[in-house]
Amino acid sequence: LTPIQRRFFELDFSDPHHWNQSLMLETAQPLDSAILKQVLAKLLEHHDALRLRAERQNGQPRLTIDEPCETVPFEYVDVSELPADKQVAAIAEKAQTLQASLNLNDGPIVRAAYFKRNRAHADRLLIIIHHLAVDTVSWRILSEDIQLLYKQISEGKTPQLPPKTTSFKYWAEQLSAYGGRRIDEKETAFWLALAEKEKPRLPVDFNKGPNSEASLLFVEERLDAELTRQLIKEIPARLNAMFLDVLLTALTRAFGRWNGQHKVWLELEGHGRENLFDQVDLSRTVGWFTTLYPLHLDISGIADPLETLQKIKGQLRGVPNNGIGFGLLKYFTEDAAVKEKLAGIPDADIVFNYLGQFETNHSTSGAFRPIRDIRMNERSPRALRPNLWDISASVVDGVLNLRIAFSGNFFKEESVRAFLEFYSDELKRFVQYGGALQETVYSAADFDEAGLEDAELDDLLSELDDD
Repeated sequence: LTPIQRRFFELDFSDPHHWNQSLMLETAQPLDSAILKQVLAKLLEHHDALRLRAERQNGQPRLTIDEPCETVPFEYVDVSELPADKQVAAIAEKAQTLQASLNLNDGPIVRAAYFKRNRAHADRLLIIIHHLAVDTVSWRILSEDIQLLYKQISEGKTPQLPPKTTSFKYWAEQLSAYGGRRIDEKETAFWLALAEKEKPRLPVDFNKGPNSEASLLFVEERLDAELTRQLIKEIPARLNAMFLDVLLTALTRAFGRWNGQHKVWLELEGHGRENLFDQVDLSRTVGWFTTLYPLHLDISGIADPLETLQKIKGQLRGVPNNGIGFGLLKYFTEDAAVKEKLAGIPDADIVFNYLGQFETNHSTSGAFRPIRDIRMNERSPRALRPNLWDISASVVDGVLNLRIAFSGNFFKEESVRAFLEFYSDELKRFVQYGGALQETVYSAADFDEAGLEDAELDDLLSELDDD
């Protein structure tokens, strides 16, 4: 198992079979359900992770890959005869039944359904996959494959996908060996030092029950397209930073305004497909690669936006190998003392994930467009959440979406919304601040091999200007 999969089993959910990711797609035109069934069969045959099975042996989880099965977990659901106002409700009810129908032991861990509507409304395609076998990058691969296969079959061609890349099984085996023997003392010392840092807690409004999926609420904020464009392209260039640097700096500054804490303890999600091994190509590998590692951000005593960005940028650049080593050490190191210390680090109250950029227009994504007008319980309502806030950022059709998932048993919606307003306001401040700069700004983090502090770099750049 990869570290993220091990963490899943450690959390010991009440209904581990019901912990999914899913995609509801609106079709540009009616599709042939018989062809869709063939598409799904080909996907299951091609991508090994979609045939994953889980069982426990002597109390320990074990994953295997099943052989392709003749039975394809696909359904055709015709709701076209229902009144328009009841069609979506019927789709939502059926979708919820399917969400709760996966089985890690015996399969399937994938289900798909095509919802036939009438001419006035676009049809829907729902795909559900257990999270143990898929992540955000995997969905991009699968979305491309679905459209390619549908086009090939509908044109009478033999369905054929690009060659497979490195198997998920091989990747997991290499991670285990790497975590057990190849992480150096410097990287180990970084994570051990993090274990000693202060871990600020998120102040709650009340405690009315468990932090359960059943109590989950959401608040969202969208920035307009022009602000998003500047945040992604112009501001990082002028500040010599990555978009993630700006997102996390604004986040930390927002917490300072919201609760007066200028230190943030969070867990950061990453794609996990790091370049650790020779002759490994993960460009078309489906699986759960996500890394999750603790991060301590501190801007205490700093008010200037540029200085806070430089501080956060330096802290992020200090994380070795994009954080993948934390999970590898925690689960695979042969040093019992290190393993015990890292295992003792508590889950942070906050988890942050930048999901990337997506286009959903039919003109750019072919026959399908993701749609989110139906709320589905992708996870069992009885499952307990390990974090209080799940903060995600994504750019969809050129617009930055900020979203916080939280428990209504701990927070008032207005409290979380107030923070989100501070967050979006801080992002807008960076646009204003960066737009006023006449030249690119550098920090010591940009020259880490030189071992300079920011003040030393400023002095050096001043001398160069004088010359």
